[in-house]
Amino acid sequence: MAKVQRKRIGLVFAGGTALSQKPKPWELVRTAAGMRRWLDNFPELQVVADVEPVFVTGKAANQIGAAEWLQLAQAVKQHLTRVDGFVILHGIETLHFTANALSLMLRSLPMPVVLSGSPLRAGVPRSGQVEFGARANIVNAVEVATSDLNDVSVVFGNRIMRACKVQPELVDGQLHLTTVDGSVLGRVDFGTKLFFGQPFTAKRKPAFNIHFDSNVVVTTLLPGTSSIGIRQGLDAAAVHGVVVRASQDFLAVSPEVQRELEAAAEQGIPVVVTSSHKLRSLPKRLISLVGLSPSMAVVKVMWALGATHDRNKLQRLLEANVAGEFTKEFPPPA
Repeated sequence: MAKVQRKRIGLVFAGGTALSQKPKPWELVRTAAGMRRWLDNFPELQVVADVEPVFVTGKAANQIGAAEWLQLAQAVKQHLTRVDGFVILHGIETLHFTANALSLMLRSLPMPVVLSGSPLRAGVPRSGQVEFGARANIVNAVEVATSDLNDVSVVFGNRIMRACKVQPELVDGQLHLTTVDGSVLGRVDFGTKLFFGQPFTAKRKPAFNIHFDSNVVVTTLLPGTSSIGIRQGLDAAAVHGVVVRASQDFLAVSPEVQRELEAAAEQGIPVVVTSSHKLRSLPKRLISLVGLSPSMAVVKVMWALGATHDRNKLQRLLEANVAGEFTKEFPPPA
């Protein structure tokens, strides 16, 4: 009988390595030197695949942003020919932003790229069960990375989710990860089960669009929002774009705020208004972006600005369904 060749999985360290509610020093991998001891205390990973560690950052989840997203994408590109798949360990608090970003930068890959980490905030109070859940979550991610799924995905518990649609959710005060439309790619139940119609690995040329411009002001418009904060944000530093999160029809926005946003657009600063549903009476100078999760809307603007500052080209990039990130519009609020 022919021997089955084991898969090689690149395990990328970017946080998310704690395995207990009170982590031991070796659990928190802050430097490359800490990877080996962490792996020595996690032998079950080597049962699933041959794991090759890659260190990117030891920062906490709330310290990871555009610079680290670029580093992670470059790490995948650099090691692409050495492994059969990737698992990126990451703290779950901001994992959805990183997942959104990587889904735009890494496309048509011939292997899975899976983000995951220790779901300690979703654990039950008993520490032994929490540690078991944390380890199981990461083992599941490595299992998915050995599959034929050709997508950037997120594994949380036994669910496999498309990275471009992942968003956080609070359940009984605990942080979980879900998708903006409730969809899943598959589940891990005594093996990886992928649902029909999902993208599988094939011989095709990878597409790398590794760029970001984080010089963006993000603001949320609510009834009574003052134009002062918007003006201060625009004056504070070199701003290359404005992302406006609107939760109601643009008619409800005060005339002062509308004038500030239109003035910014007239000065050549792209102003992108995001919402779960189409807004009425949006000025023509502003760009509408509908049908994305809140995190993906911000990430996509930063990604598109990294490619171009030309307004028309920017709008075409924003409207393109690059990674399958668009979903149906949500109903407008009552």
